Amino acid sequence: MKKIDLIFVSILAIGFVLISLFLINYQTNNKILGLAFTDLNQETSVYINVNPGGSNVYIGDVLKGTSPITIDHLKTGTYKLTLKKEGYQEISFYFAALPEKILKLFIKTPLNNEQLKQSLVLIDTDLPDSKIYLDGALIGTSPSLVSTTLGDHQVMVSKKGYYSASQKIEVQESVTTYIKIEIETSEKSKQEFGSYFITTEPSNLDVALNELILGKSPMLIFAKADSYRVYAINSDMSMADSAINIAANKRAELNLDLSLAKSEDMIQPTSEDLEKNQLCADQNGDCGATPSNPSKINKTGSILITAIIIIILVAIAFIPKKKRSHKA
Repeated sequence: MKKIDLIFVSILAIGFVLISLFLINYQTNNKILGLAFTDLNQETSVYINVNPGGSNVYIGDVLKGTSPITIDHLKTGTYKLTLKKEGYQEISFYFAALPEKILKLFIKTPLNNEQLKQSLVLIDTDLPDSKIYLDGALIGTSPSLVSTTLGDHQVMVSKKGYYSASQKIEVQESVTTYIKIEIETSEKSKQEFGSYFITTEPSNLDVALNELILGKSPMLIFAKADSYRVYAINSDMSMADSAINIAANKRAELNLDLSLAKSEDMIQPTSEDLEKNQLCADQNGDCGATPSNPSKINKTGSILITAIIIIILVAIAFIPKKKRSHKA
């Protein structure tokens, strides 16, 4: 009896260890893969306001209506937005639909004969729906994606009951600028910002900072001085990543080359993933990298299932014998 009990307890212990390893590995993978893999099925909304009003709004090749417009039931990911209005330049760009947040887009469309160069600025805060001021003018609430002229600009954010915070940014041609300002702690910590210019090979890949997809490369990231991880994610779900250290009041550059990434580190798509991506592309344009079944997690999942089956079989085999021996 004692020997059987020892075997039974040992197998149970091994099973619990395997389960623990699975949970740790699953959490680590999801942390590494971030939003691109953990929040795929979340739906969100996007509010689009265009100057001039009445512009036709297209997501991919699908006409959604005229501005201003709120588009609901968008899956998180990146989308191609095209704006058209007679007498004005047709413009197209990519934006990232954010989970659990309503992204506001404020876009100015140049006249046909107007030589106005603009780029996009994505402004976010730690407190949602904070007021955003660009060069002293109120443009909306966070998070917002704004088109503005090239050069230096001043971003200020505020929320009732909290200290306001501001930061100078630079807007470059054909580059999306991202900045996140923490209002809640700004007075205590006196945030020191730095910047990182991210390019990718090939270009126009999804760029994610830590757990958030921000948009397409190239991208200029302004953030408080700290350590981060940045990812370049292709539509076939291959990816390259690197740790970065943003230093206060300094600019650094990073090029993420998918061809140099190790194949074993890349996330391989399943046929179901590819079908979903194709369907998404047919309906809404480019929906970004959206893998749902990373191979590493699948492997560990198989180990977990095997461990559970072993535990159940051992329980069925040994528990009745113990009961019969007690009766005897």
